[in-house]
Amino acid sequence: WLLQRVLDLVDIIITWFNRRRYGALARQVGRDPDDRATADGRRGLILVQIDGLSHKTLVQAMDAGALPGLKRLLERDGYRLERWWCGLPSSTPVVQSGLMYGNNWDVPAFRWYDKESGRTWVAKNPRDARELQDRLSEGRTGLLEGGSSYVNIFDGGARLSLFTVSALGGSRFFENVRGVSLVVLMLLSPLRLLRAIAAGGWEFVRDLWQRLAARFDTRVGRRRRPFSVPAALFQIFASIVFRELQTFGVLLDIYRRVPAIYTNYYGYDDVAHQLGPLDGETLRVLRGIDARIHEIDVARRRFADRRPYDLIVLADHGMSPCTSMKERYGQTLGELVASLVAREDQEFVLDEGGSEVDRSDA
Repeated sequence: WLLQRVLDLVDIIITWFNRRRYGALARQVGRDPDDRATADGRRGLILVQIDGLSHKTLVQAMDAGALPGLKRLLERDGYRLERWWCGLPSSTPVVQSGLMYGNNWDVPAFRWYDKESGRTWVAKNPRDARELQDRLSEGRTGLLEGGSSYVNIFDGGARLSLFTVSALGGSRFFENVRGVSLVVLMLLSPLRLLRAIAAGGWEFVRDLWQRLAARFDTRVGRRRRPFSVPAALFQIFASIVFRELQTFGVLLDIYRRVPAIYTNYYGYDDVAHQLGPLDGETLRVLRGIDARIHEIDVARRRFADRRPYDLIVLADHGMSPCTSMKERYGQTLGELVASLVAREDQEFVLDEGGSEVDRSDA
């Protein structure tokens, strides 16, 4: 009995502290809680996307102990693990446009060549993403109307979009300024900032060491990444910096009673493309994401009296382990096609652009 009363008192103190803390942060960022937010009595929605994590890999990662938070939700809190058909092509822009606008017509891939216009479309290009979103959302209300979007391709009509591709650019300047203020607040949060710096520094050293060691590993089928300081820095942003910032934003949004929140944890997809879906380093990234999802779930429960939220954790697609054609056969798929169709009297343009990650699975 006494222990229970002590725990209740601790919970009350923590709740009071968090209300004061997040209330002050929300006022500083210029996004005060809206007293009308729950006037309609509707529940809020939090969508957490783990980019690139298939059902099979999820189960295997749980068995390996990489997702203790999600496993606890399933075993203790009544959550269900369901398969779902993400459709074809199974890519992020197709799935997100379908979820956010109920329309993914004529989005054939993440990156494709349009013969009619002679133009290459890339979903991670802000101009292309904006044009796609304008077409797909025409006459439709987005799922995130009045809400927030973090690290997505499309914004779903969100009021605030941070690191969302379609929202990057001059036309969304003032919204991006609000996003910058969130970044500044994150930098003024000592514990979270120290955690990000420590994790980022350690991850940077580990990443460079693994890239260097991989140069001396000649086993066929062994995934290798080129030794590159810029690539290692990008990995830190994808796996650590973005993850901390978007989680911080979601926590503020929960306090503010934002109606709909969609955040995409991209780090797993990035590393899994390079090293494989169940590599040791890939599972480390999953553990970090799992911890942030747990943090979001705790905040959702703690502030449930302000607005109850439904939490949905999903993935937009999966991936399969493979060996690149370049490693197995000495040439990429594009080079093979070029050798088969090009003629001496015909100019042939081979465009195998994309990132280090895109090329690794060619």
